Amino acid sequence: MPSLHRAVEVRLPEAEVLADLYSVRYDLEIATHLSKVAREMGDTRPHESLAVECLVTAALIRYCRCFSHNVRLGLRRADIESLDAETLADHDYFKDLRDKFVAHSANPFEENWVTASASERDGVRYPITSIAHGSHRMLLSVGEARTLGGLIKKVRHIVDAKVKAEE
Repeated sequence: MPSLHRAVEVRLPEAEVLADLYSVRYDLEIATHLSKVAREMGDTRPHESLAVECLVTAALIRYCRCFSHNVRLGLRRADIESLDAETLADHDYFKDLRDKFVAHSANPFEENWVTASASERDGVRYPITSIAHGSHRMLLSVGEARTLGGLIKKVRHIVDAKVKAEE
């Protein structure tokens, strides 16, 4: 006689924490994958710096979602306090980077201005020939992908232990 197995949704208050932890773990898995792809792309296709920055930004957003407390339980800083000081400093750096660089367009990590090109020859000034964009801007790169990937790996161990305890 064949067996029949079926999964049913468990909507009990006792399962809410575990459901939130599953969600956090999924975001960390996606962030891990995005960081890995950014590192691989940076190593094999260094001319793709814009694509690398996009992947690191997406990984950063997924990582920081794990520490939000709007819809789900989320992680708190206290959950990762057992990590070493360097890793906690990395966490703070990436959280600030997400808050000030990724989430808000007016920030200390970029500056934009207008440039005008004009010339002078033999003391004669010529009219402006073009107007363009000028900027100083931080770029997220393979280095950030490596550091963020290492941070995520350590946080995933903490989340995995919490999931196991809840299960």
